[in-house]
Amino acid sequence: MSCNDFFRPFMEFKESCIIDVSTKSHYTYNVFFQKVMNISSELFMAKLTPRSIVLIYKISNPFESILAFFACLKSDLIPFIVDTEDIKNISDLKYKAIITNSIISSTKTLPITLNSISGVVVYEMDSEDYYKGNENDFIIVTSSKSTSTV
Repeated sequence: MSCNDFFRPFMEFKESCIIDVSTKSHYTYNVFFQKVMNISSELFMAKLTPRSIVLIYKISNPFESILAFFACLKSDLIPFIVDTEDIKNISDLKYKAIITNSIISSTKTLPITLNSISGVVVYEMDSEDYYKGNENDFIIVTSSKSTSTV
């Protein structure tokens, strides 16, 4: 399965809706996909390493987490959503960046503000110890700390 398969419904069913319960709003697939494309463009401008793991870390609005998830896929990144775990407990994941609206205090990060999602910052890790996938990998990353490369 290619990442483009995840985007097919947004192209075919543009008037279908997604409901954001947290804000009591709804978006057509077309509007949702445009938001994904805007975030993806910003991630592209951040020049994150393709096929590297990106933590979507404790973004307070779940809808914005999903937007970031799809934007990572569109940007050829490997998204991993973390809602509750402390970041210190997931260091073995070998991630390259963190997308969050929390403050990450570390000397090994380079912050980049996203304009598409209010209050969200991308912290690129200033380290070469991260997963570097190749173009034929399809990665599944789960919250149970297991990964699979197909």
